[in-house]
Amino acid sequence: MDPTSFPEPEKVKLDRDMGQLNNLRRAPGPQGRLHKLSGPGGISKYLNADQSGFTPFPTSMKVQWDGELPDLKQKS
Repeated sequence: MDPTSFPEPEKVKLDRDMGQLNNLRRAPGPQGRLHKLSGPGGISKYLNADQSGFTPFPTSMKVQWDGELPDLKQKS
C-alpha cells in the first residue's frame, strides 16, 4: 500500500473518497459478498483478500461504480 496514493493505509478512516463514486454497488455474485465467520462473543471475523487468514475488518468484497474515478483531493 502506497501512503502517497492512499494516506494512512493501515488506519480505518470513514471519510475516504469512495462516497463520491457514481452508483457505487456490490459486484455481482460471490465477489460482491463479504466472507465472514462468527468469532468469540459473536464478533465477526472476515477472510482477508487472498482468503489465507482472518482480519477484524472486511476486505474481500469487491465493488463496482459507473464512470471514471474522481480526481484525488490533496489534503494538507
